[in-house]
Amino acid sequence: MPTRAHKTPLRRPTSARLHRPTPAPSPRFPYDAEGCHWLYRQEHVPSFYLEVTPETWARLQEDLGLAQQRLDADEDDTPYHPLTSFRYEDVTFRRAQIRLRGNPDFWPGMGKMQFQVSFDEDDRDGHFLGLRKILFDSATFNRSFLRDRLAYSIARESGIAAPCANNARVYVNGEYYGLFTNIEKIDEVFLWHRLRAPMGDLWKRAGWQLKTNKDLTDTVRQQVLVMADSYAALDAVFNIPINIRVLAYEALLPAVDGAWAGGLNGYYYDDPHSGRFVELPWDYDGAFTQSDNKYLDPLRWKKTERYYGRPF
Repeated sequence: MPTRAHKTPLRRPTSARLHRPTPAPSPRFPYDAEGCHWLYRQEHVPSFYLEVTPETWARLQEDLGLAQQRLDADEDDTPYHPLTSFRYEDVTFRRAQIRLRGNPDFWPGMGKMQFQVSFDEDDRDGHFLGLRKILFDSATFNRSFLRDRLAYSIARESGIAAPCANNARVYVNGEYYGLFTNIEKIDEVFLWHRLRAPMGDLWKRAGWQLKTNKDLTDTVRQQVLVMADSYAALDAVFNIPINIRVLAYEALLPAVDGAWAGGLNGYYYDDPHSGRFVELPWDYDGAFTQSDNKYLDPLRWKKTERYYGRPF
């Protein structure tokens, strides 16, 4: 494990990374001038139609009840299950899979399930109109369905690479199931359209989960980032100007569950263009909530509490 770093550790050559081609967007459903996919246009409220067998629906409801127990046992708390079909307008995908999403701590009493639909579980190159995943969020803290939408919109206007989001109607077996926040997934497709660089290592901060290049796992640079003990060591692997912008943006919202407040929401991307990590904002269902905690201090070097201080 590295201790200090005055120079950026050597990276694997980009050509050696076995990244898959990014699916091309459909000419019929293009990206807009802001860089948002057709399905995330701000003026659009898309309707999605899911066909689900009774067996799959029963398994999802079972997952809803057992998620916390499985999580405590270090088991998969949100397994995928097959969808019969997934449709938007006249476009149908028949090999999709569905799982629950969100924090199981807040599921009891909600009733309404939140979903992630995947199009590349059975086929590594599978996609729906150029997207690998579609997320339907209905968090407890976001009853207005506007927190994520507004927060991400402000981020994009501030020059920060952030997802697009709108609202969507979801129908299950022909019956209206509910309104959701339709949030763009941070994945290889997002990295290509926002940063033109889908081949770098993408880490989800909670648990430092590697989301790309899993077949070429190399934690050296991530460990250098985590172990940095001086400005020089951090500057060698961290795009400090960009990340200060993200911290300032979160402070102004405010986002009391993001990196600014020492929370674990967010992604860290090892950008091959700059050779430094950049933070990608994520999970703002609690944005625009004031905090009376006096310890919210992004300048504090040591993280002395679970939720406050340096984000890693």
